[in-house]
Amino acid sequence: LHHNFFKYRDITFYGIEGSLKYNRSPIQYSQIEMDLMVTQVAPSMLIQRLRSGRALDILVTHAPARGIHDLDDLPHQGFNAYLRFMNWFKPRYMLHGHVHTYDRRTVVETQYKETCVMNVNPVTLLEIEPE
Repeated sequence: LHHNFFKYRDITFYGIEGSLKYNRSPIQYSQIEMDLMVTQVAPSMLIQRLRSGRALDILVTHAPARGIHDLDDLPHQGFNAYLRFMNWFKPRYMLHGHVHTYDRRTVVETQYKETCVMNVNPVTLLEIEPE
């Protein structure tokens, strides 16, 4: 899904890969690089909003948003840009992984304004209907 829109049964998806850069491995981005990715998709999201009334139903990311389900260590810190994305485009859901939830007492679902943010690691079944 990375940088792609996908529509399934009238539910729209958009994906962004990667985690915060913490070593030289691929598919890691700085906060600034992720800011640019989110800014670059803005025109497409605005067009989608004009066409259907909603920019997006589900944002799928690897890493979490900063301050929501992320951790203090650098590899598991979230992106500030995802907060901006949710503020601007108001997806119904943001689904992320990357932060492992071995203890099921860990909070894995948080409401952020109009968006339900869910850590779907290790597995989550989500039933959703088109609006």
